[in-house]
Amino acid sequence: MTQDTKEHPEEIKPSEPVNFLAEGYSNYIAARILLNKRLFIEGHILAHYCLEKYIKGLLMIKGMRLRGHFITDSKFIEPLRKYFGVLDKWLSTEFIQYMERAFQLRYWDNQKEIGNIMLYRRRTLYHLDNTIQTIETALLKRPPGYTAQYVKDIERQEPALIEDNLAINHDPNFETVPYEEDVNWLALNDKFDLLSGTCTLSNHKYSTGFLLPGHIKFAPVDKTQETIIIPNRTYPKVKGG
Repeated sequence: MTQDTKEHPEEIKPSEPVNFLAEGYSNYIAARILLNKRLFIEGHILAHYCLEKYIKGLLMIKGMRLRGHFITDSKFIEPLRKYFGVLDKWLSTEFIQYMERAFQLRYWDNQKEIGNIMLYRRRTLYHLDNTIQTIETALLKRPPGYTAQYVKDIERQEPALIEDNLAINHDPNFETVPYEEDVNWLALNDKFDLLSGTCTLSNHKYSTGFLLPGHIKFAPVDKTQETIIIPNRTYPKVKGG
C-alpha cells in the first residue's frame, strides 16, 4: 500500500527531487510570463504549481514524498518548519492561503464555493519572487561546481525572470511607497451570476494581507458615482453532495 509520506531517504531516487525542482522553476518562469501579460487566473494556477513542486522537492531531499495540492495542509507545514525554520521568513501564511484559493479557479465551478476574490499582479509576483529567491539561494544546497538555472538566468539577464522582479532588482521602497497595481476581480451577485473584470488601482499601498472571502468595493476616482459593493456570496452546500 502506498502511503502519503515515506520516511526513508533511500526510497526516493536521486533524480526525483531534481525533477520536481526543475519543473517548479519552469512553472515559476511560466507564471511570471502570464502574470506580466495580465493573464491572472492562468498565472496564479502556474504560480501555485510552482510553489507546490518546490516544496515537494525540498521535502524529498529530506526523505519525504508527499502527495496532494494543498500546501497549507499540516503534512506539508510541519516538516517545512522542522527542516527549514520559521516559515514566515520565507513563505507567508497569508500568501499560500491566497494562492490556494486562486488555484481552485482552474475549475470554474469552484467559483460557487470560493465567492469573491481579487487577483493581484505585482503583489503576487513580489511574494512569489521573494519565496523562490530564498529557496534557490538559501535553502537549496547545490553540489560543488553546479550552477542552478535560476543563477544562470540572472547572469544572462533573462527577461522572463528579470522583468518586474523586485526580489532580484532590490526595490527597498515597494512596501512603503504607493504604486499602480493591476487587479482581476471575480464576484457573484445576488443571483449568483459570475461577474469579473480587470482594473488598475492607482496609489495602491502594499499589504501583507490578501482579500479573502468578504466584500469587493469599487470607488470611482472622480467620485461622481456611488461606490459599488458586492457582498461575498457562495452557493449553499448541498447535504450529502
